[in-house]
Amino acid sequence: MKKIKIYIPTLITVIIFLVIPLIIGLPLSMVFKNWVYLEVFFIVFGIVEFLLVMIRSRMRDSHNYRTKKTIFEDKKNKDYIEFRNSQLIYAFGALLCILSSLIVFWCSRLG
Repeated sequence: MKKIKIYIPTLITVIIFLVIPLIIGLPLSMVFKNWVYLEVFFIVFGIVEFLLVMIRSRMRDSHNYRTKKTIFEDKKNKDYIEFRNSQLIYAFGALLCILSSLIVFWCSRLG
Protein backbone atom coordinates (compact mmCIF):
# COMPACT_ATOMS: atom_id res chain seq x y z
CA MET A 1 0.00 0.00 0.00
CA LYS A 2 2.95 2.32 0.64
CA LYS A 3 4.12 2.15 -2.98
CA ILE A 4 0.68 3.20 -4.23
CA LYS A 5 0.80 6.37 -2.14
CA ILE A 6 4.08 7.35 -3.80
CA TYR A 7 2.72 7.13 -7.35
CA ILE A 8 -0.66 8.78 -6.80
CA PRO A 9 0.64 12.38 -7.18
CA THR A 10 2.56 11.50 -10.34
CA LEU A 11 -0.44 9.69 -11.82
CA ILE A 12 -2.65 12.66 -11.02
CA THR A 13 -0.13 14.89 -12.81
CA VAL A 14 -0.19 12.66 -15.89
CA ILE A 15 -3.99 12.66 -15.92
CA ILE A 16 -4.00 16.45 -15.62
CA PHE A 17 -1.58 16.72 -18.55
CA LEU A 18 -3.96 14.54 -20.59
CA VAL A 19 -7.15 16.37 -19.58
CA ILE A 20 -5.95 19.98 -19.99
CA PRO A 21 -5.42 19.67 -23.78
CA LEU A 22 -8.91 18.21 -24.05
CA ILE A 23 -10.41 21.03 -22.00
CA ILE A 24 -8.69 23.71 -24.08
CA GLY A 25 -8.54 22.11 -27.51
CA LEU A 26 -11.88 20.36 -27.79
CA PRO A 27 -14.06 23.49 -27.55
CA LEU A 28 -11.79 25.32 -30.00
CA SER A 29 -11.91 22.39 -32.38
CA MET A 30 -15.70 22.22 -32.21
CA VAL A 31 -16.19 25.96 -32.66
CA PHE A 32 -13.83 26.31 -35.63
CA LYS A 33 -14.58 22.79 -36.97
CA ASN A 34 -10.86 22.11 -37.30
CA TRP A 35 -9.20 19.33 -35.30
CA VAL A 36 -5.77 20.91 -35.65
CA TYR A 37 -6.31 22.83 -32.41
CA LEU A 38 -6.70 19.64 -30.41
CA GLU A 39 -3.65 18.09 -32.10
CA VAL A 40 -1.52 21.14 -31.32
CA PHE A 41 -2.49 21.17 -27.65
CA PHE A 42 -1.70 17.46 -27.29
CA ILE A 43 1.70 17.97 -28.93
CA VAL A 44 2.49 21.02 -26.79
CA PHE A 45 1.63 19.26 -23.55
CA GLY A 46 3.61 16.17 -24.64
CA ILE A 47 6.66 18.34 -25.25
CA VAL A 48 6.15 20.09 -21.90
CA GLU A 49 6.13 16.73 -20.15
CA PHE A 50 9.32 15.65 -21.92
CA LEU A 51 10.89 18.95 -20.85
CA LEU A 52 9.77 18.22 -17.30
CA VAL A 53 11.59 14.89 -17.42
CA MET A 54 14.74 16.46 -18.82
CA ILE A 55 14.78 19.35 -16.34
CA ARG A 56 14.23 17.07 -13.35
CA SER A 57 17.03 14.77 -14.52
CA ARG A 58 19.36 17.71 -15.00
CA MET A 59 18.54 19.08 -11.55
CA ARG A 60 19.27 15.69 -10.02
CA ASP A 61 22.60 15.47 -11.87
CA SER A 62 23.64 18.97 -10.82
CA HIS A 63 22.73 18.15 -7.20
CA ASN A 64 24.93 15.05 -7.36
CA TYR A 65 27.72 17.10 -8.90
CA ARG A 66 27.54 19.70 -6.10
CA THR A 67 27.57 17.03 -3.38
CA LYS A 68 30.33 15.15 -5.23
CA LYS A 69 28.32 11.95 -5.42
CA THR A 70 28.82 9.47 -8.19
CA ILE A 71 25.91 7.95 -10.03
CA PHE A 72 26.71 4.59 -8.45
CA GLU A 73 26.32 6.04 -4.96
CA ASP A 74 23.08 7.68 -6.02
CA LYS A 75 21.64 4.43 -7.40
CA LYS A 76 21.97 2.80 -3.98
CA ASN A 77 19.77 5.50 -2.46
CA LYS A 78 16.07 4.71 -1.93
CA ASP A 79 15.03 8.12 -3.28
CA TYR A 80 16.75 7.33 -6.57
CA ILE A 81 14.37 4.45 -7.30
CA GLU A 82 11.33 6.60 -6.56
CA PHE A 83 12.81 9.39 -8.69
CA ARG A 84 13.39 7.07 -11.66
CA ASN A 85 9.92 5.56 -11.39
CA SER A 86 8.30 8.99 -11.40
CA GLN A 87 10.47 9.94 -14.39
CA LEU A 88 9.19 6.89 -16.25
CA ILE A 89 5.60 7.79 -15.42
CA TYR A 90 6.08 11.35 -16.73
CA ALA A 91 7.72 10.04 -19.91
CA PHE A 92 4.83 7.60 -20.37
CA GLY A 93 2.38 10.49 -19.97
CA ALA A 94 4.24 12.49 -22.60
CA LEU A 95 4.10 9.55 -24.99
CA LEU A 96 0.37 9.24 -24.32
CA CYS A 97 -0.13 12.91 -25.25
CA ILE A 98 1.79 12.52 -28.49
CA LEU A 99 -0.02 9.26 -29.28
CA SER A 100 -3.34 11.00 -28.61
CA SER A 101 -2.33 13.71 -31.06
CA LEU A 102 -1.62 11.08 -33.71
CA ILE A 103 -4.97 9.39 -33.06
CA VAL A 104 -6.79 12.73 -33.42
CA PHE A 105 -4.82 13.40 -36.62
CA TRP A 106 -5.77 10.04 -38.17
CA CYS A 107 -9.40 10.29 -37.09
CA SER A 108 -9.73 13.81 -38.48
CA ARG A 109 -8.36 12.67 -41.84
CA LEU A 110 -10.78 9.74 -42.03
CA GLY A 111 -13.90 11.73 -41.32
